[in-house]
Amino acid sequence: MVRCISDNNIESLAHEITHTWISSKRGEECHFDENHSLQASIQAIFPNQGFRTPEENPLNLIIPGFETLWRVVLRGFVEIGFMAGHQHPEWRNMLAAFAQMPTREQFLKQYGSNPISCQDLVNEVLRLYPPTRRIRRTFKWAIASKPVVMAADLEACHRSKDIWGIDAMAYDPQRWQAVTDSQKQAFMPFGSAPFECPARPVFGPRIIGLLLGTLFREFRDDWALELHGDSFPGPLGWQRRLSNERAALSEMYMICSRVD
Repeated sequence: MVRCISDNNIESLAHEITHTWISSKRGEECHFDENHSLQASIQAIFPNQGFRTPEENPLNLIIPGFETLWRVVLRGFVEIGFMAGHQHPEWRNMLAAFAQMPTREQFLKQYGSNPISCQDLVNEVLRLYPPTRRIRRTFKWAIASKPVVMAADLEACHRSKDIWGIDAMAYDPQRWQAVTDSQKQAFMPFGSAPFECPARPVFGPRIIGLLLGTLFREFRDDWALELHGDSFPGPLGWQRRLSNERAALSEMYMICSRVD
């Protein structure tokens, strides 16, 4: 028998994970053993799963996907469905077709008079909204008494006007039809060699395309985007970039106009 998991429990767990992550970035670390609200959210969804030891904690399976992948998918969904892609329904149809047949050929297939592919759509999402915004490494010089933390700002590389042009902040998948060498070098959504994520060449981009296509298959024209706030540029705000902060877009909702 398959147990039904309520939306409220899923929303609660997502909230607790995000809250814990943001708190850790502010230096307000709360160890898992003391994070009772997070434990309760996990227990509500996994009542028979132990999580007292690191090895059996369900977060081992949840975090890798939740941590960065869904941020990219959410912003790609909004960007392609309701912002830059508002006047390009074919973009949504392309991704929906890929979700129906997720093959290499379908991912690379080009459409339209100004041909673009699902790969181009996904690459542009990854450029504007990289899953890893900065890479930090701790290094200690031989003559230094304390280590230093060095940071590579991938987000800055992805939106530099010197590299990507004056429209660097705009979502434009057609730019991938003629990328320069400097743009190729600056594009590092999955890190850079020798510490590049193994998902980079195939799995990462295609799972993003698959999830986007699945969403566009389900959320058709009878769904609208509603925002209780002021951070959503709307269809005419294509030159503005959505916030890539973890807690952004929390007031965004999908509203269905269909009456069954």
